[in-house]
Formats: sequence, structure tokens, C-alpha cells
Amino acid sequence: MSLPRCWINGEENDRISAYDRGLSYGDGFFSTMLVQSGQLMNWSSHYQRIEESCRRLGFAALSEARCLEELSATFACLSQEQKQQALVAKIIFTRGEGGRGYQPPPTMHGSLIIQWSPAPTADTAALQLHLCQTSAGSNRSLAGMKHLNRLENVLARHELMRNDWQEGVMCTDSGEVVSATQANLYLISAQKVTTPRLDLSGVAGTVRNALPEMLASHGWQWEERNMQLRDLLSAEEVFLSNAVRGIMPVSAFVASRDEVKSYACEKGAWLAAAWQQYQTDLSVNLNR
Repeated sequence: MSLPRCWINGEENDRISAYDRGLSYGDGFFSTMLVQSGQLMNWSSHYQRIEESCRRLGFAALSEARCLEELSATFACLSQEQKQQALVAKIIFTRGEGGRGYQPPPTMHGSLIIQWSPAPTADTAALQLHLCQTSAGSNRSLAGMKHLNRLENVLARHELMRNDWQEGVMCTDSGEVVSATQANLYLISAQKVTTPRLDLSGVAGTVRNALPEMLASHGWQWEERNMQLRDLLSAEEVFLSNAVRGIMPVSAFVASRDEVKSYACEKGAWLAAAWQQYQTDLSVNLNR
């Protein structure tokens, strides 16, 4: 069978109940993972996010053993040719059916969804960023989590599509820089990487979670702080990251028609290569 393929609670199926709370209310979360020749990259960061999301949403715990068992079992169903490809595995966990309105059911019967699809073609060209008019919402209760309510990102991606932009920078209504539309954002100065704090907005990505340790091993510094557009316009280099594409250097930021900042990309390219090796060292084998 061709990709994409989908399993729900262990059964191959791409139809979910109309009463599932993930569909009705976005009551759930997800994590998107890169798998190369059966090696699941940066697994510890993904499971840390899964565990933390269950805790914050009050879900029944999803054990690491069950996650790996389901991922391995579904991976085993793919063809030998597909297993040798670069793949994207996506775990979605919802609260399932039940409850009255927004009120969750007293006992959770969750829906564990695993999707397999081909990874996008690798592109090493540096990106150009534009400033999105779509703002990032602020909510301390949800900040950092990759929950299923992603409408602001959908609207931002629609904005990119309308304008034929590669990527965009999203800010809060108060002007704090948060992220790109589907990636975390970083500035480089000398051997120091700075990224926006995500205590009020945004998604704490899995590459972002693992980067401090990788940087420290190379003698680099790490900083999280509030960030403004002026910081982007004065940065030495800028790069993005997400779980599937890794580290992506940025060549320019278009803040407005009259305000364009160009960046060097040498350090970002070096970090991208270092990340490729580092995430492999953090991988687990799904060939069981």
C-alpha cells in the first residue's frame, strides 16, 4: 500500500468518530517525528513532550513502552522500500469520546493515532523570512504545548501562500517575537544562540529541547529571553528548526518593503550539519 497510512488504537484505519473530542474541541496533542532507515530521530525529546502534554491536559499517561510498541508495530507493516525512505511519523493523542460539552468525561478512553507519510525532500538552501500579520496568541496554560488548536498557524501559512513567501515570523499582539509559522527561531551572536522565551506563546519544539546540550558540547552558549523585531534586525545570523527539516539557516528577513536585513549563513550551516549527526546519536531503532 502507498503512503500515507494511518492506525487508530492499533488498527489500520483513517476514519475517526465524529464524536471524538480531538475533532470537536481540539482536545489533544501531537508530535511529528523524522524516521530515517528505521531510526526514529531525537526520540527522548519527543517522549518528554508527550509525557508533559499528558500531564498538562490531565490525560491518562501514555507510557514510553506503548508509544514505541505502536510505532514499531505500524512501521513493521510498511513495505521494505518504504522502510528505507526518510519518513514522517506523527503521533496524535486525543481524549477520545465522551463528556458533556467542554466538560471532559470522568474516565478517559483516548484515541492514539499514528500516521506514516514520506518526508519532504531535503532542501539546504537558506530561507527568506517575512513578517506575518497573523499574530501568535498568548496563553500561559497552553504555551509550549503542541496541542491540536493550531488555527493561528493555519492562518499564518495561508498568509504565506497568498504572498508566495517561504516562511514568516509570528509575533504576539504586544510585539514579542515568538517563532516562525512552523519552526522555532534563533539568533546567533559569536558562539551564542538566543531563542524567544515560550512561557506565554508558541510551541517548544523537540530540536529546541535538545539544542542546549549539543551546543554546550561544542563550547557554545544558550540563552532564552524575550525578543523584539529589533533583535532580528541586528542579528549576526538567524536560523530555524523543526523536527522534520532540522536546522535551517536564514539568509534574509523582510520586516517591511523598506526594511530588509541580510544575514551570513556560515555558522547556521555548520550547526545544521552538527545537528544531523547529533540527532542520529539520539535515535532509537524501530526495526524490532
